[in-house]
Amino acid sequence: MRAVVLASGGPDETLPVLTAASHLRRRGHDVRLGLPASALRTAVAGGHDAVAVEGFPAPTGRDVEAVRELCLGAELVVGTLSTEDVAATMAAFAGVPYAGLHLAPRPRRRGRQGEHLEALRDLLQLPRAVRPPGLAAGRAGALEVRAWDALLTPGVTGTIGFLAADPEPHGAVLVHDGGGLATAAALRAGVPSVVAAEHDRHSWGRALERAGVGVVVRQQRRSGSAALDRARALALGPGTVATARALAGWVTPPETAAARLVELLEQRVDYRASQFA
Repeated sequence: MRAVVLASGGPDETLPVLTAASHLRRRGHDVRLGLPASALRTAVAGGHDAVAVEGFPAPTGRDVEAVRELCLGAELVVGTLSTEDVAATMAAFAGVPYAGLHLAPRPRRRGRQGEHLEALRDLLQLPRAVRPPGLAAGRAGALEVRAWDALLTPGVTGTIGFLAADPEPHGAVLVHDGGGLATAAALRAGVPSVVAAEHDRHSWGRALERAGVGVVVRQQRRSGSAALDRARALALGPGTVATARALAGWVTPPETAAARLVELLEQRVDYRASQFA
Protein backbone atom coordinates (compact mmCIF):
# COMPACT_ATOMS: atom_id res chain seq x y z
CA MET A 1 0.00 0.00 0.00
CA ARG A 2 1.25 3.47 -0.88
CA ALA A 3 0.00 5.94 1.72
CA VAL A 4 0.46 9.69 2.07
CA VAL A 5 0.02 11.34 5.47
CA LEU A 6 -0.26 15.13 5.85
CA ALA A 7 0.33 16.75 9.23
CA SER A 8 0.85 20.23 10.62
CA GLY A 9 1.48 21.92 13.95
CA GLY A 10 3.90 20.93 16.68
CA PRO A 11 5.02 17.66 18.29
CA ASP A 12 1.54 16.87 19.64
CA GLU A 13 0.56 16.23 16.03
CA THR A 14 3.75 15.28 14.22
CA LEU A 15 5.10 12.70 16.70
CA PRO A 16 1.94 10.53 16.63
CA VAL A 17 2.02 10.75 12.83
CA LEU A 18 5.65 9.58 12.79
CA THR A 19 4.68 6.70 15.09
CA ALA A 20 1.88 5.72 12.72
CA ALA A 21 4.22 5.92 9.73
CA SER A 22 6.80 3.71 11.45
CA HIS A 23 4.26 0.98 12.10
CA LEU A 24 2.95 1.14 8.55
CA ARG A 25 6.49 0.77 7.23
CA ARG A 26 7.09 -2.24 9.47
CA ARG A 27 4.15 -3.88 7.73
CA GLY A 28 5.85 -3.32 4.40
CA HIS A 29 3.88 -0.28 3.27
CA ASP A 30 5.29 2.70 1.39
CA VAL A 31 4.59 5.86 3.40
CA ARG A 32 5.28 9.43 2.34
CA LEU A 33 4.84 12.33 4.72
CA GLY A 34 4.07 16.02 4.28
CA LEU A 35 5.20 17.73 7.50
CA PRO A 36 6.08 21.20 8.79
CA ALA A 37 9.74 22.09 8.32
CA SER A 38 10.28 21.95 12.10
CA ALA A 39 9.58 18.19 12.08
CA LEU A 40 11.56 17.31 8.96
CA ARG A 41 14.89 16.58 10.66
CA THR A 42 13.28 14.15 13.11
CA ALA A 43 11.40 12.43 10.29
CA VAL A 44 14.44 12.01 8.07
CA ALA A 45 16.55 10.79 11.00
CA GLY A 46 13.93 8.09 11.53
CA GLY A 47 14.27 6.94 7.94
CA HIS A 48 10.98 8.42 6.73
CA ASP A 49 10.31 9.71 3.22
CA ALA A 50 9.18 13.23 4.10
CA VAL A 51 9.00 16.69 2.57
CA ALA A 52 8.28 20.05 4.14
CA VAL A 53 4.79 21.44 3.57
CA GLU A 54 3.63 24.62 5.29
CA GLY A 55 0.54 26.79 5.22
CA PHE A 56 -2.15 24.40 6.42
CA PRO A 57 -5.11 24.46 6.47
CA ALA A 58 -4.74 26.09 3.03
CA PRO A 59 -1.21 25.85 1.57
CA THR A 60 -0.34 27.99 -1.43
CA GLY A 61 2.28 28.24 -4.15
CA ARG A 62 5.18 25.82 -3.81
CA ASP A 63 3.48 23.98 -0.94
CA VAL A 64 0.52 23.13 -3.18
CA GLU A 65 2.90 21.61 -5.72
CA ALA A 66 4.65 19.66 -2.96
CA VAL A 67 1.35 18.18 -1.81
CA ARG A 68 0.33 17.31 -5.35
CA GLU A 69 3.64 15.56 -6.03
CA LEU A 70 3.39 13.66 -2.75
CA CYS A 71 -0.01 12.29 -3.68
CA LEU A 72 0.97 11.04 -7.14
CA GLY A 73 0.54 7.27 -7.14
CA ALA A 74 -0.96 7.17 -3.64
CA GLU A 75 -3.51 4.51 -2.76
CA LEU A 76 -4.60 6.24 0.44
CA VAL A 77 -4.38 9.84 1.71
CA VAL A 78 -4.51 10.44 5.47
CA GLY A 79 -5.09 13.80 7.12
CA THR A 80 -5.23 15.10 10.68
CA LEU A 81 -7.83 17.62 11.84
CA SER A 82 -5.52 20.46 10.80
CA THR A 83 -4.86 19.05 7.32
CA GLU A 84 -8.08 17.16 6.60
CA ASP A 85 -9.51 19.58 4.04
CA VAL A 86 -6.41 19.46 1.86
CA ALA A 87 -5.98 15.70 2.38
CA ALA A 88 -9.60 14.96 1.46
CA THR A 89 -9.30 17.25 -1.57
CA MET A 90 -6.15 15.46 -2.77
CA ALA A 91 -7.76 12.05 -2.23
CA ALA A 92 -10.71 13.12 -4.37
CA PHE A 93 -8.32 14.40 -7.03
CA ALA A 94 -6.35 11.13 -7.04
CA GLY A 95 -9.49 8.99 -6.91
CA VAL A 96 -8.32 7.11 -3.82
CA PRO A 97 -9.74 6.67 -0.29
CA TYR A 98 -9.31 9.34 2.35
CA ALA A 99 -8.89 8.56 6.06
CA GLY A 100 -8.91 10.97 8.99
CA LEU A 101 -6.41 10.49 11.81
CA HIS A 102 -8.01 12.46 14.63
CA LEU A 103 -5.66 13.04 17.56
CA ALA A 104 -8.34 14.85 19.58
CA PRO A 105 -12.12 15.31 19.36
CA ARG A 106 -13.31 17.54 16.56
CA PRO A 107 -13.88 21.12 17.78
CA ARG A 108 -17.50 22.19 17.92
CA ARG A 109 -16.64 25.27 15.93
CA ARG A 110 -14.27 25.50 13.01
CA GLY A 111 -13.27 28.34 10.77
CA ARG A 112 -14.49 28.75 7.24
CA GLN A 113 -12.41 27.52 4.35
CA GLY A 114 -9.98 30.07 3.05
CA GLU A 115 -10.10 31.20 -0.54
CA HIS A 116 -6.78 29.42 -1.13
CA LEU A 117 -8.43 26.02 -0.58
CA GLU A 118 -10.98 26.87 -3.23
CA ALA A 119 -8.11 27.99 -5.44
CA LEU A 120 -6.53 24.56 -4.93
CA ARG A 121 -9.76 22.84 -5.95
CA ASP A 122 -9.99 25.06 -9.00
CA LEU A 123 -6.40 24.20 -9.92
CA LEU A 124 -7.22 20.50 -9.65
CA GLN A 125 -10.45 21.03 -11.62
CA LEU A 126 -12.59 19.81 -8.76
CA PRO A 127 -16.05 21.28 -8.08
CA ARG A 128 -16.40 23.91 -5.39
CA ALA A 129 -16.94 22.40 -1.96
CA VAL A 130 -20.34 23.01 -0.37
CA ARG A 131 -18.99 21.85 3.01
CA PRO A 132 -15.42 21.62 4.31
CA PRO A 133 -14.01 18.58 2.45
CA GLY A 134 -12.73 16.77 5.54
CA LEU A 135 -16.05 17.08 7.34
CA ALA A 136 -17.96 16.12 4.20
CA ALA A 137 -15.77 13.05 3.69
CA GLY A 138 -16.47 11.87 7.23
CA ARG A 139 -20.20 12.29 6.78
CA ALA A 140 -19.95 10.36 3.51
CA GLY A 141 -18.45 7.36 5.28
CA ALA A 142 -14.70 7.97 5.18
CA LEU A 143 -12.70 6.27 7.91
CA GLU A 144 -12.10 8.51 10.93
CA VAL A 145 -9.68 7.03 13.44
CA ARG A 146 -9.97 8.47 16.95
CA ALA A 147 -6.43 8.19 18.32
CA TRP A 148 -6.95 8.90 21.99
CA ASP A 149 -7.88 6.86 25.03
CA ALA A 150 -11.49 5.95 25.67
CA LEU A 151 -11.05 6.84 29.36
CA LEU A 152 -11.21 10.53 28.46
CA THR A 153 -14.37 10.47 26.36
CA PRO A 154 -16.98 8.12 27.85
CA GLY A 155 -19.66 7.29 25.33
CA VAL A 156 -17.46 7.97 22.30
CA THR A 157 -16.92 4.76 20.35
CA GLY A 158 -14.09 3.73 18.07
CA THR A 159 -11.15 5.14 20.02
CA ILE A 160 -7.87 3.25 19.67
CA GLY A 161 -5.63 4.92 22.28
CA PHE A 162 -2.86 7.51 22.15
CA LEU A 163 -0.13 6.75 19.62
CA ALA A 164 2.69 8.64 21.36
CA ALA A 165 3.55 10.24 24.69
CA ASP A 166 6.15 12.43 26.33
CA PRO A 167 8.79 10.64 28.48
CA GLU A 168 7.32 9.21 31.65
CA PRO A 169 7.14 11.83 34.42
CA HIS A 170 9.02 11.15 37.65
CA GLY A 171 7.21 13.57 39.96
CA ALA A 172 4.03 13.09 41.96
CA VAL A 173 2.09 15.41 39.64
CA LEU A 174 2.63 16.55 36.05
CA VAL A 175 2.08 20.22 35.19
CA HIS A 176 1.52 20.65 31.45
CA ASP A 177 -0.38 22.56 28.77
CA GLY A 178 -3.03 19.96 28.01
CA GLY A 179 -1.43 18.64 24.82
CA GLY A 180 -1.87 15.03 23.79
CA LEU A 181 1.72 13.91 24.45
CA ALA A 182 1.76 15.15 28.05
CA THR A 183 -1.78 13.94 28.70
CA ALA A 184 -0.89 10.45 27.49
CA ALA A 185 2.30 10.44 29.57
CA ALA A 186 0.44 11.35 32.77
CA LEU A 187 -2.27 8.75 32.19
CA ARG A 188 0.22 5.97 31.48
CA ALA A 189 2.37 6.88 34.49
CA GLY A 190 -0.66 6.99 36.78
CA VAL A 191 0.03 10.52 38.06
CA PRO A 192 -2.44 13.42 38.32
CA SER A 193 -2.25 16.38 35.93
CA VAL A 194 -2.35 20.12 36.48
CA VAL A 195 -3.24 21.66 33.14
CA ALA A 196 -2.09 25.28 32.91
CA ALA A 197 -3.09 26.93 29.64
CA GLU A 198 -4.67 30.07 28.24
CA HIS A 199 -7.50 27.93 26.92
CA ASP A 200 -8.56 24.30 27.24
CA ARG A 201 -6.31 22.93 24.55
CA HIS A 202 -7.84 20.04 22.63
CA SER A 203 -10.31 19.61 25.52
CA TRP A 204 -7.91 17.34 27.44
CA GLY A 205 -7.81 19.57 30.52
CA ARG A 206 -11.53 19.32 31.16
CA ALA A 207 -11.49 15.66 30.14
CA LEU A 208 -8.83 14.94 32.77
CA GLU A 209 -10.93 16.78 35.35
CA ARG A 210 -14.03 14.79 34.43
CA ALA A 211 -12.04 11.57 34.75
CA GLY A 212 -10.98 12.60 38.25
CA VAL A 213 -7.26 12.72 37.44
CA GLY A 214 -6.56 16.40 36.81
CA VAL A 215 -7.12 20.05 37.66
CA VAL A 216 -7.29 22.91 35.14
CA VAL A 217 -5.75 26.30 35.88
CA ARG A 218 -6.70 29.18 33.62
CA GLN A 219 -3.44 31.04 33.12
CA GLN A 220 -4.00 34.72 33.68
CA ARG A 221 -1.59 37.49 34.51
CA ARG A 222 -3.00 38.00 37.98
CA SER A 223 -3.20 34.35 38.96
CA GLY A 224 0.53 33.99 39.59
CA SER A 225 2.03 30.95 41.28
CA ALA A 226 -0.65 30.85 43.97
CA ALA A 227 -3.18 29.37 41.56
CA LEU A 228 -0.73 26.67 40.51
CA ASP A 229 0.05 25.85 44.13
CA ARG A 230 -3.66 25.45 44.91
CA ALA A 231 -4.11 23.27 41.83
CA ARG A 232 -1.17 21.06 42.81
CA ALA A 233 -2.66 20.61 46.26
CA LEU A 234 -5.99 19.57 44.77
CA ALA A 235 -4.32 17.21 42.29
CA LEU A 236 -2.37 15.55 45.10
CA GLY A 237 -5.52 14.85 47.10
CA PRO A 238 -5.88 11.17 48.01
CA GLY A 239 -8.90 10.64 45.76
CA THR A 240 -7.21 12.08 42.67
CA VAL A 241 -3.97 10.18 43.27
CA ALA A 242 -5.81 6.90 43.80
CA THR A 243 -7.92 7.38 40.66
CA ALA A 244 -4.87 8.19 38.54
CA ARG A 245 -3.09 5.05 39.72
CA ALA A 246 -6.16 2.91 39.14
CA LEU A 247 -6.81 4.22 35.62
CA ALA A 248 -3.20 3.69 34.54
CA GLY A 249 -3.88 -0.03 34.30
CA TRP A 250 -6.68 0.59 31.81
CA VAL A 251 -4.78 2.86 29.43
CA THR A 252 -4.31 1.36 25.97
CA PRO A 253 -0.63 0.54 25.28
CA PRO A 254 0.81 2.54 22.35
CA GLU A 255 1.80 -0.61 20.47
CA THR A 256 -1.80 -1.81 20.65
CA ALA A 257 -3.09 1.55 19.42
CA ALA A 258 -0.65 1.63 16.50
CA ALA A 259 -1.44 -1.96 15.49
CA ARG A 260 -5.15 -1.16 15.45
CA LEU A 261 -4.54 1.93 13.34
CA VAL A 262 -2.60 -0.06 10.74
CA GLU A 263 -5.34 -2.68 10.66
CA LEU A 264 -8.02 -0.05 10.05
CA LEU A 265 -6.05 1.66 7.28
CA GLU A 266 -5.36 -1.66 5.57
CA GLN A 267 -9.04 -2.49 5.69
CA ARG A 268 -9.86 0.92 4.25
CA VAL A 269 -8.13 0.08 0.99
CA ASP A 270 -9.23 -3.57 1.06
CA TYR A 271 -5.65 -4.54 1.73
CA ARG A 272 -5.05 -8.16 2.66
CA ALA A 273 -2.97 -8.05 5.82
CA SER A 274 -2.12 -11.74 5.44
CA GLN A 275 0.17 -10.78 2.56
CA PHE A 276 2.71 -9.55 5.10
CA ALA A 277 2.19 -12.31 7.68
